[in-house]
Amino acid sequence: MCLCRERKQVIVFGGSGFVGQNVCQAALRMGADVVSVNRSGAPTGKDKAWKDKVRWVQADIFKPEDYAVELSGAAGVVSCVGAFGSDQQVEKICGDATVAATEAAEKADVERFVFISAAGAQHDHPVMKGYWKGKQKAEKAILERFPDGGVVLRAPGIYGDRDVGPVTIPLGALMRPMEMLFNLAPFAAVRSSSPLEAMLTPPVAVENVSRVAAAGALGLVPGGVLLVDDINRLATDCT
Repeated sequence: MCLCRERKQVIVFGGSGFVGQNVCQAALRMGADVVSVNRSGAPTGKDKAWKDKVRWVQADIFKPEDYAVELSGAAGVVSCVGAFGSDQQVEKICGDATVAATEAAEKADVERFVFISAAGAQHDHPVMKGYWKGKQKAEKAILERFPDGGVVLRAPGIYGDRDVGPVTIPLGALMRPMEMLFNLAPFAAVRSSSPLEAMLTPPVAVENVSRVAAAGALGLVPGGVLLVDDINRLATDCT
C-alpha cells in the first residue's frame, strides 16, 4: 500500500459525499490526518468508527477565511465537490467552487491539489453544458496554479456501495458489466479521440479513484491528467 513516510494532513472538500467519504478513508489508511471541509459537516449513517478519525469542518468553500487555518501546513487538497441543478448552479459548484479552493490553497502554499474531474472533460458537449464548463474551469485552474503538484482524475462513472439513508445501493451491479464491455478493443480504440469519450469510457471502482486521489494529495503519484487506465494502474500500486 502507498504510505506517507511522515504524518501529513490532507484536506478533502466535499468529504461527506459518496466519493469524498471514500477519499477520506483512503487517506486515513495511508497514515494521513484528514480534515473534511463541507457545508453539512459530518455525515450521518453507517461506519461511525472511521468518521470519528476525520475532523469535520463545516464551512462555505466560497469563504476561504472560514477554512484558511485548515489549509496552513496541509500536504495536499482533494476536491470532490459536485452538485445537480441548472446549468448555472452546476457550473458554480462543479467549477467555481474548486477554483475558489485552488486560490485559497495556493495562498496557503499547499503543494498538491487533486480534482475529481470527468472522462471527456476536454471536449465540448451539447448537453449538461454547465457541468462540463465547470469541470474545464476547475481543471485549468489546477494545472495552472499547481503545475507540478496538480492531479486531475478524469474519472468516468464511479461505482461502489452507496448509502442513501438506511439503504445501501450496490452501483457495481450495474456498472461492472458496463466496465467489462467498454474495455473491449473496439471501444478502447476510439474513445480517447472521440467526443463520445464520456459515454465510451468504462466505469471505475470508487476504491480505485479514492486511492489515487489520496495518494496524489500525499505526493505519491505523478501530477498531470490521469485517465481511467492510469487510475486503475496506479490504484493497483497503492493496494
